[in-house]
Amino acid sequence: MVSLSNHERTWLESHALRGPQGERSLKITFGTLHEAMSKIFISHSSSDNAKALAVAQWLEQNGWADYFLDITPSRGLSPGERWQEALKVAADRCEAVVFLISPAWRDSKWCLAEFLLAKQLGKTIFGVVVEPTPIETLPREMTAEWQLCDLASGSERQTFQVFRDQIVPQTQVSLAGAGLVKLKQGLQKAGLDPSFFPWPPPNDLERLPYRGLKALEAEDAAVFFGREAPLILALDTLRRMVESGEQLLVILGASGAGKSSFLRAGLWPRLKRDDRHFLPLPVVRPERAAISGQTGLLESLEKTFREYKTPKTRADLRETLAKPDGLVELLVEVQTLAQKRLGPGAAPPTIVIGIDQAEELFVKEGGDEAGQLLESIGGLIGKANREPPSAVGPSPRVMVLSAIRSDSYERLQAAPVLAGIRQTPFNLPPLAPAEYKMVIEGPAVRATSAGRKLTIEPALTAQLLQDAEGADALPLLAFILERLLIDYGADGDLLLKEYEALGGLQGSIEAAVKEIWKNPGREPVIPLDEATRRALLHQAFPALVMLDHEADKPKRRVATWDGLPQKTHPLLERLVEARLLLKDRRKLADGQEAVVVEVTHEALIRHWSQLKNWVDANREFLAWQQRLNATRKRWEESRQHPGLLLHGLLLREAENWLKKRPDSFSSDERTFITAGQNRKTKERLAAAILAGLMVLLIGGTNWLWQKGYNLDQAVLKIKSVFVNISIEPEMRIVPSGTFLTRNKHLLEVSNTPVDIKQFGIARYEVTFEEYDRYVIAEGKSLPGDQGWGRGRRPVINVSYVDAETYARWLSITTHKKYRLPTSLEWEYAASNGKSDEILIGLAVFADNSHNRTSAVGQKIPNDFGLYDMLGNVWEWSQECSNSTTHRSIVDPLELTKEGGSCTFRMLHGGSWGESSHDVKPYAYTWDNPANRSSGVGFRLVQDLEP
Repeated sequence: MVSLSNHERTWLESHALRGPQGERSLKITFGTLHEAMSKIFISHSSSDNAKALAVAQWLEQNGWADYFLDITPSRGLSPGERWQEALKVAADRCEAVVFLISPAWRDSKWCLAEFLLAKQLGKTIFGVVVEPTPIETLPREMTAEWQLCDLASGSERQTFQVFRDQIVPQTQVSLAGAGLVKLKQGLQKAGLDPSFFPWPPPNDLERLPYRGLKALEAEDAAVFFGREAPLILALDTLRRMVESGEQLLVILGASGAGKSSFLRAGLWPRLKRDDRHFLPLPVVRPERAAISGQTGLLESLEKTFREYKTPKTRADLRETLAKPDGLVELLVEVQTLAQKRLGPGAAPPTIVIGIDQAEELFVKEGGDEAGQLLESIGGLIGKANREPPSAVGPSPRVMVLSAIRSDSYERLQAAPVLAGIRQTPFNLPPLAPAEYKMVIEGPAVRATSAGRKLTIEPALTAQLLQDAEGADALPLLAFILERLLIDYGADGDLLLKEYEALGGLQGSIEAAVKEIWKNPGREPVIPLDEATRRALLHQAFPALVMLDHEADKPKRRVATWDGLPQKTHPLLERLVEARLLLKDRRKLADGQEAVVVEVTHEALIRHWSQLKNWVDANREFLAWQQRLNATRKRWEESRQHPGLLLHGLLLREAENWLKKRPDSFSSDERTFITAGQNRKTKERLAAAILAGLMVLLIGGTNWLWQKGYNLDQAVLKIKSVFVNISIEPEMRIVPSGTFLTRNKHLLEVSNTPVDIKQFGIARYEVTFEEYDRYVIAEGKSLPGDQGWGRGRRPVINVSYVDAETYARWLSITTHKKYRLPTSLEWEYAASNGKSDEILIGLAVFADNSHNRTSAVGQKIPNDFGLYDMLGNVWEWSQECSNSTTHRSIVDPLELTKEGGSCTFRMLHGGSWGESSHDVKPYAYTWDNPANRSSGVGFRLVQDLEP
């Protein structure tokens, strides 16, 4: 909320909300309950009624007919209207307050109350002097923060004849022409009405007023309808956040609610006009490259500097961003340029960074760039308030607006880099049925006013209102209106019979697809046979659709054009023509440009029967393919390290899918699988060589003993030379430190400080992918996976003895020292000083596990970069005891040396089946070292050189 002084707040509470019946008080503040609630409220003293009528007349003449004036029956408070309810509704609708300043206004306690309340609610305020009034006698809060507009002084005048029966006699009012011009400019910059955004955009005169499934952009602000109240509330919220110091607004809504259009066509152009207070950068969409992509941060910064006529090359921007305070340096420069443009004495505007479809920050295809963007944001809006100024000076004032699907918000909430930063959620519910009328008819009215007649038959509006229901109603409605306009709009009207000819709202997609396949012989030429077309599309679908691993819902996926089978291109080109697919050129994560394609909107996946049926029938394959590509990406990022190739069961699984669905793999996926097969061939050759070497080994036993190897070790050593059968875990260094143990679960030691030396710990729990290579190489039995799948899921059904044996085997094959963690090492690495509430967001546990393990790395890492320390599986540690109620803080290695009993071993962190109470850094349990369970796995640590 806006900060009011104690004096202001006390005065407001004691005067503003009281007053005898009939006395002019806040009961008429900020709007009414009539059908078209006002956007502009005129505050004035009763002594200035005539001048108020003149200002109202001027507003109406200039297009601002949506105003509130208490002495105007059609615009003001209706008789008997309850002022409390009017005030509540008006706070959502009224956007600006015009205060008519005069000595009488200055001396009125009710006028002052209206000003204080407008300030408190975050409304845009215009101070208009209608009678000479010494500025020093006005409230300091007004003169200090808002520039006044003078309508009292000046030789060039504009005259108005006004009259209000029983209130104002026939009167002539003269207002300063220069002041009215200034007021008009201010109102236009505030963006109070779509009519003041140009249509069509000057740079796109042929732009359609209905944009179909594509999100509206800033150029479409004039045809953005249906979200007036939420839009005003969001703008008010942003102004209050500036006052209170909050910096992260999260726009939440379901898929299809219109979050992208709300951000891009609603908020952004209005913030752009309010350039004295806000400096919005071009909106960022993470996609697969949140920094370097075509819609990434670099592109946003490059466009911004170009706008301020100080261009920077992409290379220069990238070099600056690589510095510790690089982003701060760039934003300070941008803010300085904006401040200079505003003129001498202007305050620096608040920089606004917008992130659309922020759920893409948490998709594995986003890679490290998504994490870098999150880290940059956390540094900007968090550390700036807690740390001394950087080398480039004080951090700029920055706000971040993030639009994200509601079912993905938990990931943003739990992001460690945003820990301690207040997130202000802004709910964007599905459009109310009553608001669809403006969505349908508003753009047609704007097109007509711009000189291109377009009318909507009332019967069509009525039918669309009847059909528009459900979460996908808005995108489907946008799609059918665009289709109607393209197919039938040339004659200047859209009719019900034309809508019916297209198959109605739900049938419009199918009708569009049928239209696409007409005339197969035209360019691009497509197969005549429907079955052939269907088969070809099925080859393309795997690259265009993915499953949300958390919500088990299909989502669109960006694919490279060259990565899709070439024989599918003609079909896809036709889908692009029909706007069912989007195709453009973008920068990828590796910095290379490529043509990419994606489904226009996820509503298509749910309502295009062929695509929907394919997804439903192929969920198992999609889930497996997603795991395959995550592994492939790690292989590519490691410069094709052979240890990350498919092997054993994983390779056989891929070969089976390849045999079943030969046309469902991209060229990159085929290359990855083939590399695994080639390695398999080499391993067979190595095995034959190994057999011959075994003879030499047996004969050279004395030499081996002299070198310090026993026979088993020597065999493994030669295996490791010829067959790279192990995968070395990805390690993170945990620095030395001191922490306090917790008195939980009958711990004997409470709040005891413990020193920890630095050590290495695996970033992930040991996976089936890693463990299966070991058991296959050693001829052991594979542990069961409960039917949940293997690959990147944590290995389960392994005992403490199994885990210790694996650590020894890996140490021998890699010549590195791996072991299980001590209990204190594990707890230190897991806790990292965070509260339970924050840590729960990193866990896979009963509330979100779907009663099974999840692939490692699906949640957000903690500050040490470690995944799944909490939940997913209990993890073995070295802690040992002969009692389940005893916990030592002695190094268990030393305890074992001294002959201590190890009847039980300790497990940490909770599992997929536990409640939130048991997924905490200090939660543990005991078990027999020989026991195995579907909820138990392990991770490894490494000792580091001192």
